[in-house]
Amino acid sequence: MRLVNSQIELTSGEVTALEEAHKIVSERAEKEHGEYNDEMLEWWLLGRLNAGQSTEELLEWARTAPFQQRKK
Repeated sequence: MRLVNSQIELTSGEVTALEEAHKIVSERAEKEHGEYNDEMLEWWLLGRLNAGQSTEELLEWARTAPFQQRKK
């Protein structure tokens, strides 16, 4: 991930990892009745890449991070 002329550029591996992470979290949310927002998820994933997290770490987070509890 790098910033070029105020635009984020991702490698093909990062794009693939982001797509896979979205799919993993979406499927988990359905199974676990988790609550998430697709735009916030994208922001969070890009922030993790920007902070130097690897694509493998990103996917592991998508598989294991807990969901926010639903408001009652």
